[in-house]
Parts: sequence; C-alpha cells; structure tokens
Amino acid sequence: MNDIHDFKLAAGYDEKQHQLFYVLIELKKGIVYKSAQKRKMIKIYHDAILERLKNCSIDFASAYSIDKKTSDPSVQIFDNGTGPFAEELTRTKPKLLFVK
Repeated sequence: MNDIHDFKLAAGYDEKQHQLFYVLIELKKGIVYKSAQKRKMIKIYHDAILERLKNCSIDFASAYSIDKKTSDPSVQIFDNGTGPFAEELTRTKPKLLFVK
C-alpha cells in the first residue's frame, strides 16, 4: 500500500437516490497500474478499508450489517494528478466531492 499518494472520501447517489460511499485513491507519481493490476489492487484496498472501518467504528459496522449496498465503499484508483486530483496542484483548500 505504499503506492498511495493521496485519497478522498466522496458521496454519490444511485438511480434510486440511495447514498453511496466512495474512496478515491491517487497513486504516487510514476506509479501506473495496468488494468489487471488495477482490478486486483481495488479489491485489496476495498477489503482493507472495509475491515478497518468495521473494526474501528461500531456505527459503521452496524450500518454495514443493516445495508451492505449503501455502506460498502466503492474504491476507485487514479493515476497521479488525474480525475478528482487534477486540480490539487493549484487549489489552496480541499474541495468536497459528489460522485455521479
């Protein structure tokens, strides 16, 4: 997990307006995953994040046991300086993100 430069937490909604939880990961400069490796790392990061959240937060564990779909983190990986991290070099304040 030394490949991570930064991350963001985001919220989004599905077509039925159920809130969804996203973890957006930015890779360090010079690190690029090929598609098979990216899928593998998404699963690894997802499982690690989910287990940590369930173990350190009783509220999250309860919410996850009630509704796995809305509590399950959707992990997305971005190359350095792309996607929601593209503006980071010029921004002075964090920006709240909503994923569609």
